Amino acid sequence: LAENPGVTVEVLQLVGQRLDLDITFIRQPWKRCLVSLQEGSADLLFTASYKEKRKKFGLYPMKNGEVDESRRITNTTYSFYVPKGTTIPWDGKTLGDLNGPVGAPAGYSIVEDLKKLGAKVDESPATLNDFQKLNAGRLAAVAALEGAGDFELRKHPNLATTIEKINPPIKTKAYYVMISHQFNAKNPELAQKIWNEIAKIRDSKEMPAIMDKYYK
Repeated sequence: LAENPGVTVEVLQLVGQRLDLDITFIRQPWKRCLVSLQEGSADLLFTASYKEKRKKFGLYPMKNGEVDESRRITNTTYSFYVPKGTTIPWDGKTLGDLNGPVGAPAGYSIVEDLKKLGAKVDESPATLNDFQKLNAGRLAAVAALEGAGDFELRKHPNLATTIEKINPPIKTKAYYVMISHQFNAKNPELAQKIWNEIAKIRDSKEMPAIMDKYYK
């Protein structure tokens, strides 16, 4: 892994240390991650917003029949990114007519949210692809996770000169680590310990130091 592999990875590394687990990280496209979890070839998946239909792929932390937000790994915000100096008809609740599609990452839950708002969605493998399309005039806007969108603008200063994030955000969601049905069947107590430990670490004194490395 890289020296700074990401906040979620570092949290799970701490989980592994505290529960004496040897966690191996495998990078795959999102849809393949879901299939791997469903097949049991992956034990954990991160990070997933709660969707009822995803429960066929794996398990979320639950309490009294509802997803347990207290055991989320993070809250994440989606925002619109547009060409600098332009705007779109968005007030935080309703989206007006656009002069083109909205780019969004393939397989992410925000795609359905955008469609419910009436947008035509152009799905791409990554936010960087969407920003390139936006610069080429092929999209009216890009809907991206703020972490991913802001990172790409920092990494590619040329994009930052032509693209900007606008307010209000589209949505702030809780995200979870999912656990495979197979892992849970064999290790039900350990599955609960993993989710409990995630919550402890998220609210611990270690988190600010982890976050500071990525959000300076």
